Amino acid sequence: MSGEDGIEAWVDGQKSGGVADEEEQSFTVDTSKAWSKLGEYQLPQKEFWVLLLVQAAVEAGCSQLEVCQRWKYTTFRFHDSPWSEECVRQALFQIEEAPDGLSRLSAALRALARGTDLPFLLHYPGGSRERWDGKDVLLCQRGQSGTFQVEVSHLRHGQRDLMGLKLARMRAEIFRALSKYCFCSPVPIICDGLSVTELLRDPNCGLPGAMPLACMRIEGFDSVPQVRLNESQPGYKSRTMGFVLNHDAVWVVDEELEADLQKGGEIGALALVSVSNRELKDNELQFAFLKSGVVIHRERFVLRFELAVTVFLSADGLRTDLSGFCISDRELMLERCTQARDRLVNCLKSRAEESEFLLPGAVHGFPTREVGKGLLGYVTVATLFAGPAGFALTAVHGLAVASMAKAVMKVNELLVRRLRKKFPISPLLAKLEKVRIGPLEHPPQSRSRRPRKVGRSWESERWGGR
Repeated sequence: MSGEDGIEAWVDGQKSGGVADEEEQSFTVDTSKAWSKLGEYQLPQKEFWVLLLVQAAVEAGCSQLEVCQRWKYTTFRFHDSPWSEECVRQALFQIEEAPDGLSRLSAALRALARGTDLPFLLHYPGGSRERWDGKDVLLCQRGQSGTFQVEVSHLRHGQRDLMGLKLARMRAEIFRALSKYCFCSPVPIICDGLSVTELLRDPNCGLPGAMPLACMRIEGFDSVPQVRLNESQPGYKSRTMGFVLNHDAVWVVDEELEADLQKGGEIGALALVSVSNRELKDNELQFAFLKSGVVIHRERFVLRFELAVTVFLSADGLRTDLSGFCISDRELMLERCTQARDRLVNCLKSRAEESEFLLPGAVHGFPTREVGKGLLGYVTVATLFAGPAGFALTAVHGLAVASMAKAVMKVNELLVRRLRKKFPISPLLAKLEKVRIGPLEHPPQSRSRRPRKVGRSWESERWGGR
């Protein structure tokens, strides 16, 4: 059941419990029931409470959102948030709009309480804490906390996990939601030392599924609100979530591409062009619409070309449904897509005057930090078992292997940069100009199934007998 259908069904079922006004033909509903039903049916997907927390941090003007994932819980720390204990409690059980991101925060906590049934703990800057046990909010012992925090359990209320599979799955779902929808947040998001707010995490044109070629800033929009992006950090790391340990891959980005990614700030739109590892029929031109730092909608158009393109636009001013993650003003949205496509074509034409080709801008790098951690563990274990002799032997052996691996990866990087394939701009321009952006004139008709003859079995239909 979708969020909008669930709300309409609930409203129809709750009309008899409210107070009707015959003159104005209106009715009222119970606020407590509305709070519960909104938490259960408002979001299109259960894990979207993560997106609401990010939007709350952006609208509140936090300096950073720090995410710490442990074995049994994940903590969201909102640095420099303006929320006090009193205003959070006041907005928590209200369904009306509240300033400074409190509406997003209360919607996220509603979804946690009723939509996911995950217990959570609220840490207030003053030190007091409140815990949701699945039925009500309970006061806990005071602790030490300088920032507002939301601590979410990885197991539902009353659930157990002896093997740890459910815990690992929930950790992976939270990180996947952050990296898939929240990588454009203007507020930096740090998850266990890894920067999430990187444009190269785009599912369509980002690493490692595609190789970036260019990052172009598109200006000159008159009626389209600007997008505010975060400044990307130098270098790039992609993370693969494991059952116990995570694996980080390091990428070396070219200076020109890295400079374009690190500019950040307010901009009309931004386009990312990449060569994709997918089949030609799966490569798309996508328009990603951002609302408070979160990708709430992607409009997709098939390119059937070896390159893929993602254009980031603002969703401000576009009407959405009750969830806030589905755009209902489709005509205005397609108009913005058309303007962005036309300006992207002009930018590519200007770039083609300087250089006719696009070059891959990233290669695998040497994971110095990860290798250093592994070498330290290797030497420590050998020292505990064999003493000074084990320390000397493993230190020399580990440093030699690490040096050889670094030399091999450096040679590979030089070869890749020298032998990398060039991609001409003119075929991409021709593909983009042919993309038709607009509503379908004739909606596709569903294929009618062949009527089955009465009195004939499946075997007779297949083999031609009675």
